[in-house]
Amino acid sequence: MNSDLMQAMQANLLSPSVLFFMLGVVATLSKSDLRFPEPLYLGLTIYLLTAIGFKGGVAIARVGIEAVWLPAVAAIVLGSLIPLWSYPVLRFLGRLSPIDAAAVAAHYGSVSAVTFIAATNFLKSLDQPYEEFAPAFLALMESPAIIVGVVLGKLSNQKPGESFVPTLKVALHEACLGRSVILLVGAMLIGFLSGARGYEETAGFFVAPFQGVLALFLLEMGMVAARRFGDLRKVGLFLVAFGVVMPVLHGT
Repeated sequence: MNSDLMQAMQANLLSPSVLFFMLGVVATLSKSDLRFPEPLYLGLTIYLLTAIGFKGGVAIARVGIEAVWLPAVAAIVLGSLIPLWSYPVLRFLGRLSPIDAAAVAAHYGSVSAVTFIAATNFLKSLDQPYEEFAPAFLALMESPAIIVGVVLGKLSNQKPGESFVPTLKVALHEACLGRSVILLVGAMLIGFLSGARGYEETAGFFVAPFQGVLALFLLEMGMVAARRFGDLRKVGLFLVAFGVVMPVLHGT
């Protein structure tokens, strides 16, 4: 394996955010009394989503809408399609229930802000350039897969003559106006409208503290993950393999 890649992987695994995640795992497995207050966790989430959306909007203002709209459409289409081919794999190969298969498929088509941040940090450690407006896709891919997943789950359990329109309306409202979407899209619009001037005015808050806030957030995520380790015994090796193979396939 290329030595530069090995060094980049080592630097990534030894980054503060990853090490704080491992600290959370160790704290939970050792039965420490470390706990995050719910308001603090919510505050960290709001900060990260707002910062990501704002910086994405500033980047769009720099390059212009004409450079973004086509890859944005591709991102929306891909986010909508991933649940459609993930669902049958989970349902028939993994033998998950229709609801569980639809829920997992929706998660793989939607996005994770933490995964996005980890990926961009890894690219930075490799000195690999990427589009500054990539955070805009984070906002655009948040909802379509969730809507598709809800439709799949509802159709699989629909009784004869039953209408799923009320459920779909609720799902559309939550998917399009949920907290994460409002923060990402709203902050992206603000970043786009305020441009470079707005970026300079808020860099001390949205840029400088970002990695530190991310480290605290991943400390909590490490504790959450460790509390769910027991579930691996229930879902078996299939979901472990699915979780490794499908992101590589979709990334390709």
